[in-house]
Amino acid sequence: MASTTPAAAGLHPGSFARVGRLSAATVLGLALFFHVVHLGYDIHDQETGTFKSRYTGATLGTLAAARLETWRTHPPIVLQRVSREDQYMTEGVTHVQERNELLTANDPSGAWQENRILEKYYAPVLDTPSYVSRTGHRWSAEQRAEVAERAPRPDAAYVSKANPYPIYAWSRTAFWSGAIGLVALLWFMCARLDQIGRARSV
Repeated sequence: MASTTPAAAGLHPGSFARVGRLSAATVLGLALFFHVVHLGYDIHDQETGTFKSRYTGATLGTLAAARLETWRTHPPIVLQRVSREDQYMTEGVTHVQERNELLTANDPSGAWQENRILEKYYAPVLDTPSYVSRTGHRWSAEQRAEVAERAPRPDAAYVSKANPYPIYAWSRTAFWSGAIGLVALLWFMCARLDQIGRARSV
C-alpha cells in the first residue's frame, strides 16, 4: 500500500511549519488591520447622546487642543493622498456629513445632536478651513438658533450613525489575547503535523 506520509502527498519536511508561519503572519496582519480600522470606544454623553470613535472622550479632548494649535498656522487645505490619514479630522467630517444629511431629511433633532457632538469634541473641524470646505463647517448663529428652536434637546438616548464603517468597543486586551492565542495554536498544530510526518517517514 502506498505511503500517506507528507512526502508521498507532495509535501516536504518542514512544509507544515512553513504553512503555520505564513498563517500566523496572516492572522497577525488581519488583527492589526482590524485594530486600526475597527476597534474603538462608545462615547456616552448626557447632552450629545452616544457616538463611536477610535478614541476615548479624554483623548478626543487632547486631540482637539492639539489640532487647534497646529491648524492655526497649518490648516489642512490640501489633501495629502500619500500621507497618513488624520483619523480625528475624518471622524469630524463624517459627523458634519451626518448632521447635514439629517437636516436635509427634516430631522432637526438628529441634526442638533450631531452638531453638539461636533461642538464638544470636534470644534477645530468646524472652525478650520480645509480641503473639504474653505469656510469650515460651523453653523451661523442664525442657523443654530433656528435648529435649536425646532429640536428638543438634549437627547441622552440619541445614537449617532455617522460612522461609514463599523467600530467595535471591544477590550483590546481580550482581542489581542484571542489573536495571539490563535497564532500560537496555528504554529503549534503545524509544527506538530511536521513532527508526525517525519516520524512516519522514518
